[in-house]
Amino acid sequence: MTKGNELITEASRLIAAGLVETGMQRRKGDVCTRELVSGVVGWVGLNRAVSKKEGILKINTVIGVRHQELEALVARLLDEDFHPYVPPTISIALGYLTAERRFRSWLFDDKSNQRAVAQSLVATITEFGDPFMRAHSTLGDIARAMESDTGVPSDIAYRLPVAYVLMGEPAKAKEYLDDKCAELGTAENPYAVRYRTFASRLAEFAGSR
Repeated sequence: MTKGNELITEASRLIAAGLVETGMQRRKGDVCTRELVSGVVGWVGLNRAVSKKEGILKINTVIGVRHQELEALVARLLDEDFHPYVPPTISIALGYLTAERRFRSWLFDDKSNQRAVAQSLVATITEFGDPFMRAHSTLGDIARAMESDTGVPSDIAYRLPVAYVLMGEPAKAKEYLDDKCAELGTAENPYAVRYRTFASRLAEFAGSR
């Protein structure tokens, strides 16, 4: 392995070990999860970037929450296989949860105390990420977060109307879907066709409940 790969492997191992000690479960792809309540999962993902010239690994941590019933329905409506833990339903970069409210990366290199950096990251996740997860452990909490644009916009477009339907608010789902389809107009690109198909299927599902 190259030095860069060794740095990635060691940083991932140290961070995951620290998170496991807090009660999280390590998954593939630098993801760790924990059950918050039945059917709702707290989520930590480690995005990484390597500067080969400087020999630095940058870890950008994402904190999320995943609602399994919602994700199962989204997968069904999109004709996709259900994945047990990817993606999170809502997510936010860890740095924006801290007092600084800004994007932040944790840096690993051959000169740093990698264990100390990993411990600092795990402590920050515990202090700021855990409260975010616990504060969004119901479908209503998750829906309100999506209404405030917490998450990936392209993901919210599918998940928020599904949340409305599962919450027993089909009128809100219809209004949301109608607005999104109106924005698409008569476009026939793959995204537009896919979204209109999704909207039709969700409306049919809502009508059958």
